[in-house]
Amino acid sequence: MYFFKKIPYTLNTRVRLEDRNIKTDSGGYETTIRLRTQLRCIYPINDKIIGAGTIYGIASDELMFKTGTNVAGSQFFDRNRFTIGCGYSITSDIQVEVTYVNEYLPRSSVDEIHNVLQVNMNFINLFANLKNTIFKKSSEPAPSQD
Repeated sequence: MYFFKKIPYTLNTRVRLEDRNIKTDSGGYETTIRLRTQLRCIYPINDKIIGAGTIYGIASDELMFKTGTNVAGSQFFDRNRFTIGCGYSITSDIQVEVTYVNEYLPRSSVDEIHNVLQVNMNFINLFANLKNTIFKKSSEPAPSQD
């Protein structure tokens, strides 16, 4: 992942290489390698940065390419996933997002198009925050017994 942080927007790019084992109708498995690349933009609407109480817009496009298999089709271009929506930052570490996702899958028999409404909860620094909450060190000195 690589972030381009500009005020007020943030662009992030992501590249993944996946080794996928897909089960066939006969019960065996076929292996395929898939390359995924995504560009995502986040833009705060009612503030310059995303913090507690910020509403923000989201847009992303992800392209996927793969080696040919009989299970998922023989074409090199696997799918395109476009996402657009908005989010609300409840705190600086908890966000909820509602997005529309359009996924296009070109297939030899018939192309598939999926339209999805998606709701996500994002927890930023979840484990660090839990650790700090559980093992919180008291800065107050213990009361002295006189």
